[in-house]
Amino acid sequence: MIGLFLGQTMPIELPKANRECFIHIRDAMSYTVEITKDNLIRIPDILSAELGFSLGDILVCVMYKDRPEISMAKHSDQTLTDEQISAAGNLTRVVSIEAAE
Repeated sequence: MIGLFLGQTMPIELPKANRECFIHIRDAMSYTVEITKDNLIRIPDILSAELGFSLGDILVCVMYKDRPEISMAKHSDQTLTDEQISAAGNLTRVVSIEAAE
């Protein structure tokens, strides 16, 4: 299973009581996901295959302040370093859940 750490690259402003958010992928698909207490979104293998996300992919994330939604798309430059991802402020890398825990 893969996942995304949101807290490393962008502020999480979702209410602590509501840890579910609506996620839009590639302007075509939408899913409701749970954000864990460590700001991780778990993506099951079946869903990651459908979305075309792979381990190590870099995603652009846009959070909406007026509703609990996040829009994600693959970044055009998949060669960025972890430092460049952190500096951008709106990027995250797809990680292995097992390695993250």
